[in-house]
Amino acid sequence: LSQGELINREVLGKSIYISKPIMEGEIFSRENFAVTSPGKGMQPYKIDELIGKPAPKNYEMGEFIFEDHFAAESVTQRNNWSYKLKHGIPVRYHDYKSLYQGASFEIVEFHLSYQDLNLNISDFIDPEQEVELVVHCPELYPNDHILNLVSDDKDYRKKSISYLAKTVDHVNDLMARFPKTRKPYLITNIGGFSEDTFLPKEWRKDRYEVLEEVLKPFDDSCVEIIPQTMPPFPWHFGGQRFHNLFVDPDEIVQHCEKYKRRICFDISHTKLATNLLKLSFERALIAFAPFTAHLHIADAFERSGEGLQIGDGEIPFADIWPQIEQNFTHASFVPEVWQGHTNSGMGFWKAFNKLEKFK
Repeated sequence: LSQGELINREVLGKSIYISKPIMEGEIFSRENFAVTSPGKGMQPYKIDELIGKPAPKNYEMGEFIFEDHFAAESVTQRNNWSYKLKHGIPVRYHDYKSLYQGASFEIVEFHLSYQDLNLNISDFIDPEQEVELVVHCPELYPNDHILNLVSDDKDYRKKSISYLAKTVDHVNDLMARFPKTRKPYLITNIGGFSEDTFLPKEWRKDRYEVLEEVLKPFDDSCVEIIPQTMPPFPWHFGGQRFHNLFVDPDEIVQHCEKYKRRICFDISHTKLATNLLKLSFERALIAFAPFTAHLHIADAFERSGEGLQIGDGEIPFADIWPQIEQNFTHASFVPEVWQGHTNSGMGFWKAFNKLEKFK
């Protein structure tokens, strides 16, 4: 399934949830269950499989049922994952406290939406946080404006720059609650997509130069903007697009060398790109090491299967994870598996457990 299909499956689908509370060990009956949107939990056709089984945990009314609840081996949050790289998880404001409670992470990556820019930060985050701050810039802004800092339309580009500036101001306010952070990374999908086909190399070369003109005034701001490596076929507004910048590994390295820029290396995105371009993913991994400030870790499949759980795709983690821990010690990372935050962060804890096996 593509990312867009996964999004649609959740938004338009339905899940089983608890309509009558039940204690661990009590036997499920039909009256314990109801069905509602979104489709983020166990699918409704499996209700009959649950009836007559003992509840694997205590359930409150309104709680979703997940397949992982019935796994033979329970995976929970721990406070002793040890990696050579600083690490944390991606969160939204509303789930930061619950997912970071009792954790020993060194960083946090906030994924912002444009609505978050108008929220009162103090409603979600207490002062004097012990972790370092990383922020993922919104990709979508009011009136369906997709951030595109290199748009051929100069008015559209100007509006994108203004939205980026507003985001930087918000991060400046956010920094006051993270005193260990000197200059947070602002991970940014810089744009450069097209609707019908990939654009030629000369266009891409020109747009990289435009990007430098756009980013240079932000060099003295409170953040370090780090463009994210991109998948070749991103999903926008329910339709698949073609991405042109920060896809080809050679072009990315050339840009970083020329302009002294660093990147967010999304290994899932880059695996999809190297599959399409018939390039060596391992070669890209080595080439990106000097220019990587932060990593997104997830698996990938073929040309559009991104954000998969570790081990569910084609990335040879047994080979590359030791290389990452050896060559990217200056960088930080988060597992960015699809829907990792659901079921109390189960997807993230699974990813950490799986990566530990490759140490």
